[in-house]
Amino acid sequence: MKKTLSIIALTLACVSATAQEEPKFTAKPSGRILMDATYINPQHGDDELNSGVGIPDMRVGVGFSYGQWKGKVDMGYAYSKVNLKDVWLQYDFDKKNFVRGGYFIHQYGFQSCTSSSFKETMEEPQSNAVFNNDRMIGVMYEYNGDKFLGTASAVVETDAMKNTTDQTGDQAAGAMTRLLYRSFAQRGKMLQVGISGGIEEARYSSDEALNHKQFTLATRWPTRVAKVNAQKAVVSDAKAMYKFSPEAM
Repeated sequence: MKKTLSIIALTLACVSATAQEEPKFTAKPSGRILMDATYINPQHGDDELNSGVGIPDMRVGVGFSYGQWKGKVDMGYAYSKVNLKDVWLQYDFDKKNFVRGGYFIHQYGFQSCTSSSFKETMEEPQSNAVFNNDRMIGVMYEYNGDKFLGTASAVVETDAMKNTTDQTGDQAAGAMTRLLYRSFAQRGKMLQVGISGGIEEARYSSDEALNHKQFTLATRWPTRVAKVNAQKAVVSDAKAMYKFSPEAM
């Protein structure tokens, strides 16, 4: 009788352990509303940079997970236009390694490591806006250990989300990486140094003479009420861009 009870108890324990290990699907909605007001003084009637208010970004999305799989779909609405923000699927090998594919901001430099919701300023520094990229279609691998963080991405140009290849021609490709070393990282105190590097082929242009032969480097004034460039340069007769960026915290 005791032997029979032991077998039953062992069987129930195995069933219970199996039930606990079964992954569950979870989904969490997300949203954001960004409001902006700008006062420009003095006023210049001939310029595009004027005072006003606006709601330049409204987000609705959902993040989901199932076992070692994660994903996110985020839609944005601004000034009568609907556009995709983050759309990606991720597989976690363990707590330190994952691979992500889709449309998102790939790690390059310190500004790319968090959402704009968690930054001191909602707007990118102008140097970062000029030389870095927004969201791009691609695949990124990341290792994040106690002392070392490393990422490697393979991407295609940003216009891949806006135009099909019969319009753009062969899409430009690129690769980038971010490497960090942390001598120590504790709550309240941290020291880390790193470097990011990347290479990109020349980008798409609606001007056939410049298509995949140019880079347009531009940044806007830090306001969403108006979309006016603070500076802009078109680099023609280009084949590829190589870039490096150090960082320290």
